[in-house]
Amino acid sequence: MIVTKPKFNTFFALGAFLVLSYGSAIYLLTDVITAEATPFWMYLLLGFVTIIAFFVTIKMLGSYKKVIIEKNRVNVFSLFGLVKKQLYLKDLETWKEEKVKTANGVFKQLEVSFRNKQHFRIANQEHDNYEKAAGFFRRHYKKYEGKPDSK
Repeated sequence: MIVTKPKFNTFFALGAFLVLSYGSAIYLLTDVITAEATPFWMYLLLGFVTIIAFFVTIKMLGSYKKVIIEKNRVNVFSLFGLVKKQLYLKDLETWKEEKVKTANGVFKQLEVSFRNKQHFRIANQEHDNYEKAAGFFRRHYKKYEGKPDSK
């Protein structure tokens, strides 16, 4: 059994950014409410900070995936365990590993697709045990490998 879950550092950094963003939005909102004359740029800044915090929150909630790979199935938990998908490897359609060279190394992403239009993605910078999961598919499901996109 292989368990891949998000790295603590990734979500800690996003969480710290969100605390600062929402704190700034609350501070700006109280300043706008209590001030007698508020400049126009304060409204723009409040809207900008709130929209960015909202989109980062959606991205953070959507990207949290815990994947458990067993011999005949894959369990994918998302939204902090509230949504569970059970995918069977007999329905595996294709998998591919994309590699992108960056200044800090190589970013790798594993995308696994199933016949029932279900899929999941994990990345080496965001998930623990990425190499074990990619190695599992390389060893046991080599014939289902799609063409990787390397950049």
